[in-house]
Amino acid sequence: MQVTGVNRQEKKIETMADILAQLHHGTNKLSLKGALRMGIKGALAKQGFNNWKEIADKPIATKRQFFNCLLDESMNHLLRMGFPKELEKDARVVLTKQNDKFLRS
Repeated sequence: MQVTGVNRQEKKIETMADILAQLHHGTNKLSLKGALRMGIKGALAKQGFNNWKEIADKPIATKRQFFNCLLDESMNHLLRMGFPKELEKDARVVLTKQNDKFLRS
């Protein structure tokens, strides 16, 4: 399964990692990106896609569903690596808002 993607998808991972790093200072950005990639891999498997690129042509509802799964999968990894549980809700809210911006552009 391919979890790297086109420039737009790579920008999305970078942006999400930046947001998480701002929420919890001291977390290594590379580790955050790794947790997000692991979340993508898990979401791809659960949603039945072979790679992230396949989702680009899907309807917005499918993209949102995939993103919610990606958040669930990523959060599991983030919490295991030490991201504070008390920041989970805030992270989900901010990342979902950011995802909506990506969907509109």
